[in-house]
Amino acid sequence: DAVVIRVADNGPGIPREIRSRVFEPGFSTKQSGWGIGLSLAKRIVEENHGGKLVLASSEQGAVFEIILH
Repeated sequence: DAVVIRVADNGPGIPREIRSRVFEPGFSTKQSGWGIGLSLAKRIVEENHGGKLVLASSEQGAVFEIILH
């Protein structure tokens, strides 16, 4: 039994070649980005709530799932 919260957008999505890096601290695709948003969100979900934050596969845009047990 789990609660799954899906957050999606309709942008260009995340290229396959960088999908494994999106949660790395300091990694950003934006020139002026700091690369802390997704790594911080993942840490909060995992350490404070015992859940998981994952990048889900999608046909369009980016889809992230927060899974709480």
